[in-house]
Formats: sequence, C-alpha cells, structure tokens
Amino acid sequence: MLRRLTAALSLLAALAAQPAAAACDAPDLLSTMSAGERDRLAAMAAEIPYGDGILWRADKDGHRIILAGTMHLPDPRSDALFTHLARVMHGSDLALFEMTRTEEAEMREVLTAEPERMLVTDGPDLEARLDAETWAALSAAAEARGIPPAFAARVEPWFLVLTLSAPPCLPPDGGDGGLDHRLMDRATAEGIEVRALEPWDTLLRIVAEADDSQELDMLRLSLQPPEMQQQLFNATLELYFDERIGEIMALTALSAEMSPGIDLEEALAVNAAAEEALLYGRNEDWLPHIIAAGEANAKTFVAVGAAHLPGERGVLRGLEAAGWTVTPPP
Repeated sequence: MLRRLTAALSLLAALAAQPAAAACDAPDLLSTMSAGERDRLAAMAAEIPYGDGILWRADKDGHRIILAGTMHLPDPRSDALFTHLARVMHGSDLALFEMTRTEEAEMREVLTAEPERMLVTDGPDLEARLDAETWAALSAAAEARGIPPAFAARVEPWFLVLTLSAPPCLPPDGGDGGLDHRLMDRATAEGIEVRALEPWDTLLRIVAEADDSQELDMLRLSLQPPEMQQQLFNATLELYFDERIGEIMALTALSAEMSPGIDLEEALAVNAAAEEALLYGRNEDWLPHIIAAGEANAKTFVAVGAAHLPGERGVLRGLEAAGWTVTPPP
C-alpha cells in the first residue's frame, strides 16, 4: 500500500517541486531502546500468531498455497530473499499480488488525468482545519518530501498520513517496488499467470469511507520528529530481514509510548483504526480470492505485505479457519 501511495502522490508532487533527499543513516529504534523495552517488545510479539517468519505454506486436499510476506520498498538485502522466493514460486499455476503492473498503470493513468481524486476540492483546506502548531509541523514535513505546503493543504489527509509514514530519505516514487515487482516480473517471464487481489482504486475507497475527524487525528499522530521516524523506519527494515514480523506490529504500539507529546490512548485508538482500514478489512476481502485460487490450482503463490500474514485476523489465521493446514516450509 505504501508503494502505491507514494507513487500516486509523487505524480502530484512532481507538479511543483523536486523532493529533497537525505540518507536514511539514523540508528534503528531497536538500538536505542532499553533492555526492558526490548523485553516488552518481544513479549508483545509473542502474543501474535504466526509472528515469526515471512514464508508459509497452506495445504488442503492435495492443493498448496505458498504465502510470502514482502516488503514493498527496495533494499539491497532483498537480493538473496528474492532468489529464494523465486525458487519457491517456480512451478506455480498462479501468482497473486496486492496489485500488478496492470493496475499500477491504470492508477497512474487515471490519477494523472484526474488529480482531483486525491484532493479536497470543497470546503476549508488543512491549514484552516488544523491548529497553528500542527499546520507548521505538517508544512515542514511536506516540504521535506518535496510537497509545497500550499499544495499539501488540499491533499486528502489519508494520503498525507501514508506519505508521512515514510521518512524523507525514501525515494519519492517508492523506488523500484521492491520484492513485489521483481517476483511478478519473474512469474511473467516463467509463464505463470499473475493476478491482483484488489482493484487499483482500493485506497480511494478507503479514503472515501474515512471519518473526517479520525483522518485529522491520524494526520496529527503521523507528524513524528524526523529522527524518531527514521529510527522507526530503519528498525522496521531490520526486523523484516530478521523475519520478526510480529515485532514490527508490536513496535507500532510501543513506539507511540516512546514518542514525545503524544496522547497514548488517542494514539492506540488511531493505530487500531488504521489497522482496520489498511490491514484487516483488506485481509477479509482477499481471503475468498486466495481460497478460490487455492482450490482451483495445484500450487498457488501469494505475495502480500508481510504485516497481512500474522495475527488473529491475518491471512494465515483465515486460511486455518477455512480448513487449510498452515506450516512454515521446510
């Protein structure tokens, strides 16, 4: 989802400025945490089903689904992982991704022709709706990503929330798409059918259904200090390549406690709403498609963002509830 959002918003940002770039060279948040905080993080992650691992298989009646938790951003450490996942994907009858290059092209075409789909065209802009301190922080964060404040004031808050969740050092277009693009290109080259799990405009639907006041709360909480944001981003990458996905999910809650000046109760409520919209609701929409594909093919490969797999409402638990036997591959 982050890759989709950054690519979409870069179409708009490119109208006015070239994004500034800084190296993501801050220490990761894990290295700055106390021993007690790290112990608590591990304990929180231990409560999350299927929290360790990024590659799983589900079997039922001679049919097999291979599920890979991906990262939508480029990283040189993904080379070896790509080689392994491509080997596992080999021989699949079908490969499912959140969104394929076909949907991405449609998104670019429509949003380039109709940028107003991502803008607030009626009523007061964000500068008028936010207090002066929050607007100043938002203006600085937008400028750091090459988005003029006057333009950001008219962007739908949800889009800004997701854009600001990545540090300014991230390439404005999200890079090359990371593992997802490489895997779908390999699948196409091998003659494996590639399909999307959802339409290209899913994010627009989520935005349209969002509560206005909740959007503003999310926007306020997304304005973390730049150093904290880079540390959290780097910690997420470290945990991903260590295959500790449950800790990534737990870190979201724990980092709210570590952020200065944040109302913890409000932060947890906002995080829960974001997870409902971006993770759990989409998981529920995907599961019928994944199960139908699994039942129709001998071997189905599924690659989605790693956070979609674990948890009580994750894709793996959903397959388990549908009678599939879920295990890590040997």
